[in-house]
Amino acid sequence: SHPHYDLSLALIHTNVGYAMARLGNPNAAIEEFRKALDYQPRYAEARYNLATALFKDGKTGPAIEEYKKVLSIKPNDVEAHTSLGNALVQEHRVREAVEQYAAALHSAPHAVLSANNLAWILAVSPDASLRDGPKAIKYAKIAADSENENPVFIRTLAAAYAENGQFREAIEAAQVALQGSGRTGDFELAQEIRSDIDRYERGE
Repeated sequence: SHPHYDLSLALIHTNVGYAMARLGNPNAAIEEFRKALDYQPRYAEARYNLATALFKDGKTGPAIEEYKKVLSIKPNDVEAHTSLGNALVQEHRVREAVEQYAAALHSAPHAVLSANNLAWILAVSPDASLRDGPKAIKYAKIAADSENENPVFIRTLAAAYAENGQFREAIEAAQVALQGSGRTGDFELAQEIRSDIDRYERGE
């Protein structure tokens, strides 16, 4: 087989995989990304897209393995670290997820999704040994300051303030997040934020 020919076939299969994923056919997408990797096993983009397709199809364990393979090819890939962290959270492997979010932020200090997700864990994890109010505020601010009043990120900042015992600031931030959820029409998020505010008003 010829390297340029293999690369061309890998690109074609990857593009078909994209199309299948967009059409809502994860199994066909997974098959195409696997075919691309038959031709180019170290093609990180195809590997990442395979992992993402597996994750979206509920195949979290195999997705984790594929994200790890991406990182063996591209150790500083911020999206791969963040996505691996998200997959690990789904598997309740939260301590490992924290390591991945931290790795993403080491490579890109303003990686907003990792900053938000790490802050949320540090603020609300049932595992008290993982919670850290000051660090939660630090990372939540990175995410909250990155976008114009994203209600999800501001809700995280509110939770971080609450974990740090700053309930007045938590209530103020949560009210901003509540207004933002109203603007975006996310009524489920609004309901969750109202519950948050009730807890913060009770000093919880």
